[in-house]
Amino acid sequence: MINKKMKDPIKDIEKILKQTNDFSEKRAETTFKKYPIFFSLFVTLGFVSVLHGIELIFNKIQFIQNNPYLLVIIGLIILISTGSIYKIVDRK
Repeated sequence: MINKKMKDPIKDIEKILKQTNDFSEKRAETTFKKYPIFFSLFVTLGFVSVLHGIELIFNKIQFIQNNPYLLVIIGLIILISTGSIYKIVDRK
């Protein structure tokens, strides 16, 4: 027979996780509000770095250098297919 006075350990863990999440959420929120320009510049730098890295990789591929329109077509196909997949998944 289960003792009704015993605490449920799962509820205790959930309570601790919620408190931790609330604390970190408040802290992160204030940090982003304190330094919005710093974080905006950091995000921009990261995005530009990734794009430049991809550009350098594509520059090493001779086939793409000779056929730049092929890259545009491949990009459009990827965008259209991911948009279609998103519409299908969003309906369910």
